[in-house]
Amino acid sequence: MTAIYLVLQAVSGPVLGAVAAATVGVALFIAVDRLDVARSWRIGAEGERKTASYLAELEPAGFIVRHDRRVPGYGGNVDHIAMGPSGVWVIETKSYRGSVEIFGDKLEVNGQPRDRIVDQVYKEAVALQIALGDRLSSIGVTVRPVLCLHRAKLGWFDRAVRGVQIVDGRGLAKLLSDGQRRLADEQITGLAAEVDRLFPPAVTS
Repeated sequence: MTAIYLVLQAVSGPVLGAVAAATVGVALFIAVDRLDVARSWRIGAEGERKTASYLAELEPAGFIVRHDRRVPGYGGNVDHIAMGPSGVWVIETKSYRGSVEIFGDKLEVNGQPRDRIVDQVYKEAVALQIALGDRLSSIGVTVRPVLCLHRAKLGWFDRAVRGVQIVDGRGLAKLLSDGQRRLADEQITGLAAEVDRLFPPAVTS
């Protein structure tokens, strides 16, 4: 106790005040940072719920959808897996405010590069393709990656970057429902059962 008292005496006055101010500043910084993280999680969760609601519109057309699944060999979670007449789709959801632009094979939102997101959803599709390899190769289907952006403003451009389709929520159902039929009902059901077996929910109740 004597040693602590002597230290406090040594840093008394203005120095002690500065230390206290710095401590308060660090505490405020941590609190604000935690609020930002919590807000980001909330916005992300809202975006995933929106995507899920758009995908639910496809279920009467024969789609089976799974949400928030762990993928072996990938090391992360996949937001949405949709299996339907048009094939197998992996959908990653992001919520960004601002304008979306594509320059060649580069994606930018509000002038900030977002190539890591494109790489992420592409890797998710590859991981799913590998895991379902035998079943998919037997029916000649390739997993297709989609990036669904909420809150962002999409311009009038070819909405694809390095094989990843980019849509907003309203365009998601249209993208998945358009095109030729690639899977029969029994193939869709079989794929859904395989997804349930291989890719457990990220959060178990």
